[in-house]
Amino acid sequence: MDLRLGEAIELSAALVFSLADSHGLRAVILKGPPATELGVRSARPSSDIDLLVDPRETARLLEALAQRGWRERPTTHDGEHPLHSVTLYHPSWPADIDVHHSYPGLEADANDVFEALWERRRATTLGGRQVFGLDLTATVLVQALHALREAHKPRNVAELEYLLTHAPLPSWTEFESLARRTESLGPLRAFIEAAFPEADMRLLPAAGDSWRLRSEVSEPGVFRLLHLQSVPWRQRPRYFYRGLFPRREQLAAHDITLLEASASRVWAARVERLARFAKRLPPAVAQWRKAR
Repeated sequence: MDLRLGEAIELSAALVFSLADSHGLRAVILKGPPATELGVRSARPSSDIDLLVDPRETARLLEALAQRGWRERPTTHDGEHPLHSVTLYHPSWPADIDVHHSYPGLEADANDVFEALWERRRATTLGGRQVFGLDLTATVLVQALHALREAHKPRNVAELEYLLTHAPLPSWTEFESLARRTESLGPLRAFIEAAFPEADMRLLPAAGDSWRLRSEVSEPGVFRLLHLQSVPWRQRPRYFYRGLFPRREQLAAHDITLLEASASRVWAARVERLARFAKRLPPAVAQWRKAR
C-alpha cells in the first residue's frame, strides 16, 4: 500500500525514535511537525524529517537505518564546504530522513550544540509513539537560521515573514542565552534586529564569512568556483571537468532515477545542467567576484 507523504513523515519519526530507544541513542527533531505544533512554522507538508543526533552516535543510527533498507542519498558536494548532515532515502518510502550531526549557523562545538538543544527537548507524539522535538526558544532559533541561510529563496522569505508576523516568540533573555551558548548570535543578527527591538545590536557579533556566503550566494556554481582556488593546481583540471560534467551519482542528487538510468539519459541530464549553468553564468561570475 502506498503511503501518503504526511503518513510517511510521522512513521519515519516513529521509526527513528524506536531505533534510538533500542540502541540507547539521543536525537531531536529540529523542525517539521513539532514546529508546526508550536505555531512556529506554517501548516505546510514536510518532505523529510530533520534530526539532530548526538555527533558521537550518528554512525550507529545510520547503520541501524541501513539495516532496514535506508540508503544514503547522493549529493552534489565535492569538497566545497563542510557537510552537516547525511540524507537517507528508502526506495519504497516517499519521505527522506535527514540526519544532522551539526546545523549551519550553530557555530559552537557540535557536541556542545547538541547538549544545549537536548536540554530543550520537548516530548510529543508522531506515528503513535513518543518523539522529541524542541521547546519554543530552540524551535524559533532553528527556524530563523533555516530561513536566513538561503535568504533569496521564496520559501525562506515566507518562513521568515511567518516567524516575524505569526509565530509566538520567546523572551529576548531566553533567546539570547541559547543563541550565545550555541554561538549563533552573528548568523541571527537580521532576525534579532526585526524580532527583538530591545536587543542592543552594538553588543552582538557580526556574522562570519562562511555564514555570509551561505546566506548571500544564490547562483549555481559559485561555491565550486570559490573552492577551485584552494584545490592544488595539478588537481584543478579534473575538478573543473567534474563541475561541467558531474558523475552519475552527483546528478542523482536531484533525480534519484538517474542512478539506474541509461548512459544516454545521464548525458542528456549533463547537457541540460550545463545549459542551465551557462544561462546563469554572468550573475554567477559577479557573485563569485564579490565573494572572493
